[in-house]
Amino acid sequence: MPIQISLSNAIGALQGLAGGGPGPGPGPGYTPPLDAYPATAAYSVRKLSSTYSGDALRVRRTVSPFDEQNIGFDSNGDLDTAAIVAFGGSDSLGVSIWYDQTGNGHDATQTSTNDQPLIYNGLDVETIGGLVSLTDNGVNGSIAMSIPPFGTSSSTAAVFSLVTPLTDRGFVWNAQSGYAASEASGALSIYQGSFVAGTLIKPNEQRLQSYLFGATDYGYVNGILGVSGNAGSNALGNNSNMFIGGQAVNFREVAAMQEIMIYINDETSARPTIESNINSYFQIGNLPDYTSGFLADYPGAAAAYSVRKLSNTAIKCMRVRRAVAPFDEKDIGFTAGGDLDEAAIVAFGGSDVLLVSAWYDQSGQSRHATQINPNSQPQIYNGTAVITENGKAALDFISNSSRSLNGPKFSNNSIMGFCVSREVVKRGTIWGLGGNLMYETLELQYWDTELLLVFKGDGTNYDSVRSPTLTDDNAQHLVTLSRFSNALKTFVDGTADINTTDSYSADSGALGFATRNTQGQLLLQEAIFYETDQETAGNRTGIESDIMTYYNIP
Repeated sequence: MPIQISLSNAIGALQGLAGGGPGPGPGPGYTPPLDAYPATAAYSVRKLSSTYSGDALRVRRTVSPFDEQNIGFDSNGDLDTAAIVAFGGSDSLGVSIWYDQTGNGHDATQTSTNDQPLIYNGLDVETIGGLVSLTDNGVNGSIAMSIPPFGTSSSTAAVFSLVTPLTDRGFVWNAQSGYAASEASGALSIYQGSFVAGTLIKPNEQRLQSYLFGATDYGYVNGILGVSGNAGSNALGNNSNMFIGGQAVNFREVAAMQEIMIYINDETSARPTIESNINSYFQIGNLPDYTSGFLADYPGAAAAYSVRKLSNTAIKCMRVRRAVAPFDEKDIGFTAGGDLDEAAIVAFGGSDVLLVSAWYDQSGQSRHATQINPNSQPQIYNGTAVITENGKAALDFISNSSRSLNGPKFSNNSIMGFCVSREVVKRGTIWGLGGNLMYETLELQYWDTELLLVFKGDGTNYDSVRSPTLTDDNAQHLVTLSRFSNALKTFVDGTADINTTDSYSADSGALGFATRNTQGQLLLQEAIFYETDQETAGNRTGIESDIMTYYNIP
């Protein structure tokens, strides 16, 4: 049964049941990860090596006659789900063996029926993110599969896993006399004699977790460092018993897993490449280790939203929601040329209007701009065609309705934003950072006849500055806002505009929102934010030139 993915956002949103863009699975040019990076042990619901000729796993009927059957892969290298359904019929199936695809024979096994992960519930194959998963069996709340000793000792190791925990406590992989990678009390943790805890994590989030063990131990979540430190001096022994999931009653809370690769060597330099391979197949999200594209040319973005692909690791653009029953949702990615996949939007929408519930952050920081209230979600498809401005897709923050996407939230008040938009109806807000009090804010708006900058609120009053150059011309513009050391500047289509000072404080943000009585209509296509001054760094004009070229802004 599908499990939705919880976004890391202050207001929360759900993503990930169906992959957007090219879709999950090995596409043209797909290279199985073990071909380039041979592992010590590897388990997956996809084929990990082009030379592997064995099965993926062995399933066991959970009711009499309790018979078993091996399940292999289809011609695309995906798990043969048709064979699972044909064998299971109306009976649920557990997994008794998860075969090691390295050829080293380190098969993960579980003989106890109560501890075997579920893969078929008698009606549907278990899935997460649209792809098969080994899931909590509902008995002990765990995956607890035993791996035989590797027969080698090591002080270094690397583990890459795709996991969705049921609760906030449990092991991903552990060796009784050596390493353990785990979640404990809501924190990403590493154990090697003692725990080192880091980033807080949430149950029911599908995530790519990578662990590097050595003199210093590291844990990454979706490519972002979540924990580091010296977790102890234990080493993996020759006869260490190992487990996928937990073997102890109090640590049996890993709910579902789709892939795990274990290396008994240092894979620090290979980590981004291995993570990218996993992400490309499972369509988890936009990772930070990009090597090409706009964000690689102009690095350091704190958040980036666009209808174009901004980096080579970006795979998700937005999540769309049907405005009428059944109100289903779908993630939308990009075309091979790097544009929003409009064909996928049209195919999904048909004659129904589609709204945007999440605009995914492409910076890799997971600062997704989301909206859980359907009445406040911007429109991307009108039931006939994708909404566009100057030939490119655009999010329509409709007039006379409080449409907004919540986010991003930044760590400080120094910010530089590059936004492509067009005012359709007066008083549309491009973006804003709001404080704890009304009028304690920094906003960039299209007011009655010009660009308006609102700032220095004290909870009752506010000051504002109007653009000396931008008039109500109903045209598409790139507006840059820079705020560093209380110096506030704007640039319109690359030309200097407002130049003033302020002293505001802000703790949250929004895109395309209607504040107070300013419910105008705005088309928004791109918003990229930096917490470092790109003008001082010499990048502002290059960034503006790149944006204006793509959107054909004069």
